[in-house]
Amino acid sequence: MPFCQNCGTQVSDGAAFCANCGTPVAAVSQAAVNQPVVQPIAQPVVMVKPKTPGRGFGISSMVLGIIGLIYGFFLLINAADFMDTEQLPIII
Repeated sequence: MPFCQNCGTQVSDGAAFCANCGTPVAAVSQAAVNQPVVQPIAQPVVMVKPKTPGRGFGISSMVLGIIGLIYGFFLLINAADFMDTEQLPIII
């Protein structure tokens, strides 16, 4: 028994129209029934490693932080020299 191409309802062998939706039933030839079904070729799956965002910002902030610590350490050493010699400006 064939099936309706429109709604998928099973149609009796001698019917010219589908009893469910009224679509004309096309005559299926025996040659069309015996043809093999062609399966689509599956494409290979390519796995790509995603980029990790934010890596450059973390490294640059760490480098700038280390430079700031070294700069601050030298400023403290120089400020200690000013404290010993009374050369600090007086702000009133």
